[in-house]
Amino acid sequence: MKKTYEPETKSAIEQVIDVFNDYIRTSTHFELLWSDKVGYIYISIDNVQGSIGDTGCCVVNCGEELFDKLIWELAVDIMEEVGHTIDPTEATLLERREIERRIHPYLEQLPTYQDRLQRVFTREKD
Repeated sequence: MKKTYEPETKSAIEQVIDVFNDYIRTSTHFELLWSDKVGYIYISIDNVQGSIGDTGCCVVNCGEELFDKLIWELAVDIMEEVGHTIDPTEATLLERREIERRIHPYLEQLPTYQDRLQRVFTREKD
């Protein structure tokens, strides 16, 4: 069994990876790996236990899915740094603005995902 994405899907995923490359490499909260069997795998990491997290592990099926996961992780990181809680859905107006400010450079490079930022604050799923 060998995973093959449709060319458009693979291109979209790889574009998201390219834009978030530095963040993906430096984050201690998740790993993004390639498997010839299933494709890109997103693995959450439990930093307390030093192991794979109980939730948040999945095969990446499209660029939007990966983008949503990455901006959620980034928003949580920002909330850990400046927020009153780590949950972006509970962000105050000032915290939301800070998240939007820090995510803006990614959105500038991925304009097709502009509409997805608000999902961070509502945790909306497709």
